[in-house]
Amino acid sequence: MIAYDPRVVQESELPKSIEDVVDPKWKGKIGYAPTNGSWQAFVTSVRVLKGEDYAKDWLKKFAANEPKRFDNNNSILKAVDEGQLPFGLINHYYWYAMVTEKGGESNVKARLHRVGGGDPLALVNVAGVGIVQGSNQSEAAQKAVRFLLSERAQRHFADVTAEYPANPGVKSSKHQLPSITELQAPDIDLSKLSSLQETVKLLQEAGLS
Repeated sequence: MIAYDPRVVQESELPKSIEDVVDPKWKGKIGYAPTNGSWQAFVTSVRVLKGEDYAKDWLKKFAANEPKRFDNNNSILKAVDEGQLPFGLINHYYWYAMVTEKGGESNVKARLHRVGGGDPLALVNVAGVGIVQGSNQSEAAQKAVRFLLSERAQRHFADVTAEYPANPGVKSSKHQLPSITELQAPDIDLSKLSSLQETVKLLQEAGLS
C-alpha cells in the first residue's frame, strides 16, 4: 500500500506496479521501513512471485533510487502527512489509525493509493496463530485460538485496528474498507513467505537491511 501527499503528487502519477517504484523520477522521494516485518514479507513475495534474480535486480534499482529509511510505518505516514515525503510504502491500517486519532479524514493530509492487478504491492498478508507442539498448555492454547477467531475478537480487528477479519462473517461497522476481492492481491502461497533468511540476505547485499 502507498501513502501519498496529494499536495505534491497526483494519484494518477503514482506507481501502478513495483516496476514503477524504481523509476528514477522517484529518486530520494520514497519512504520505507527496512526492519519492518511487512517490508520483509513484501520483498519475500517479490522473490516468490518473480524469482530470485528478479528480486535481486529490483532491490538494486530500489537502492539506487536512494529511498528514505524510517523506523516504522507510523514514521513514514507522519512524514507524508506533514509534507516531508511525497509517498511511502506502508500497511493500510496505519492510515485508518491516524484518521481516528485526528478525529476524521478531513484532518489528515495523506491519502492511500492501492495497487491491484496481482502486483506484489497489493500483497495481503495474514497474521497467524499456532500452538507449540508438545506444549503442556495445549488446552489453554486452543481456548486462546478459539477466542481469537471468535466474533468478539474479530470485530476488534475490524473496528479498532481496521484490519481484515479472518472470519468472513464479520464486517467492520466503523471503517469503509474495500472488499478483499477488490484489492486484486497477487496469487501466492502465503506459507512461502516464511523464507525470510533468503530475503534478509538479498536485503543485506543491496544495502537495504
